[in-house]
Amino acid sequence: MNHPEATQQALDILRSGEPFQWYVITLLALVVYVYFNEAAKKNWRGIAAGLSLYAVHWLYEIANALIQPERRAWEPDPLRRDRPVSAAVTRL
Repeated sequence: MNHPEATQQALDILRSGEPFQWYVITLLALVVYVYFNEAAKKNWRGIAAGLSLYAVHWLYEIANALIQPERRAWEPDPLRRDRPVSAAVTRL
């Protein structure tokens, strides 16, 4: 289970700025704008609904980790970078 070379490759990929995409900043700015806009309109139910949906996703992921600790929802294989993300996720 201990693979120091694979771990080092994964950390190198993680710390690399190469896979960063600028659309993430745009989406984050859009989400922040929507939340602040709803707060200005005092639509607390809309904010609570959005945060509740996010919380349910976190609770689902925590329950999944507790039920199946040996399987991960995201297991990138640093030795095979030619494979698309969907193939890595569907192999579970």
